[in-house]
Amino acid sequence: VEGGDDTNVARQALDLLKVTIDSKTRADCDAADARSQSKKHEQSLKQCESRLRNAEAETLKLRTHLSRVDADKKAWEGERSLYIKETESLRRLAATYDNDSDATLKKRISDLESQLEAAAKALRDSKPPQSEPANEAPQAPSNDTEEFRIVHLVDNPAAAAAAKRAAQKKEEVQGGVDPATLHARLKERFREHLNWFRDAVYLLTGFKVDMQGLGEGHPQVRLRSMFAEREDDSLLFAWSDDGVNLLATPFADQLDERLFANLKFCNSVPAFLASVQLNLFERQTLFPG
Repeated sequence: VEGGDDTNVARQALDLLKVTIDSKTRADCDAADARSQSKKHEQSLKQCESRLRNAEAETLKLRTHLSRVDADKKAWEGERSLYIKETESLRRLAATYDNDSDATLKKRISDLESQLEAAAKALRDSKPPQSEPANEAPQAPSNDTEEFRIVHLVDNPAAAAAAKRAAQKKEEVQGGVDPATLHARLKERFREHLNWFRDAVYLLTGFKVDMQGLGEGHPQVRLRSMFAEREDDSLLFAWSDDGVNLLATPFADQLDERLFANLKFCNSVPAFLASVQLNLFERQTLFPG
C-alpha cells in the first residue's frame, strides 16, 4: 500500500511538473510574442515620427513659398501701377498729337505767313536802284564804312529757297496733315520715348528688361544684368494678377542659396535683385587673395 501511495505521489508531482513546464513554456512564448509586437510598434512609431517630420518640413516649405508669393504679388502690384502710369502718359502724349490740328496749326500758319511777308520784303529791298544820270560824276569810295551799302542780287538764291520752303510749309499746313504721316510721327516719338526709358532703366538698375507675351494672359519679364558673365544669363519672372513669380532658369539655379534670403524671409524682390547685382559685380571686380 505504501508503494502505491509513493507511485501516486510521484505521478502527481510529475503532472504538476508538466503543468509548470507548460505554463513556463506558454509564458516564454507570450513574452517572445510581446517583445516581437513591441519591436513592431517601435518601428511603426519611428515611421510615424519620420513622416511627421517630413510633413512639418513640407508645411514650412509651403508657408515660405506662400510668403514669397505674397511678397511678389505686392512688388508686382507696384510695377503694374507704374506700367499703367507710363501707359497713360504715352496716351496723353498721343492725344497731344491728335489735338495738334487746332490752335497749334493755326499758330504755325501765322508764323509761316509772317516768314513769307519778311521774305517778300527782303526781295523788294534787294532790287537795284535806277541808273544815275550821266552828267553826275561817280563819287570815289570813302574809307568810312558808313558810306558803303550792301546790295543783294535781284535773284537771290537764299531768299528764293527760303520763300519756296515757306510756301511749301504753308501749303502743307493749309492742306491738312496726312493721317499716315501723323501716325508715323507718333510711332517714331513713341519709339524714342521707349528707347529712352529702356536706357534709363539699364543705366540706373543695371538690368536690361525684356517683356514677353504682352497682350496675353500671363506676360513674362526677363532681366539680363550688365555684370553677367554670359549673354544667356537671365532671371525670368512671370507676371500674373496676383503679382510676379520667379521662374527657374539655368542662371537662377546656379546662384548662391544665400542670395535668396531677401526673397524668402524679407519678401523683397528689389532687395533680391540688388543682392544678385552686387554678387555679380564683386565677381568681376574683386579677386580672391
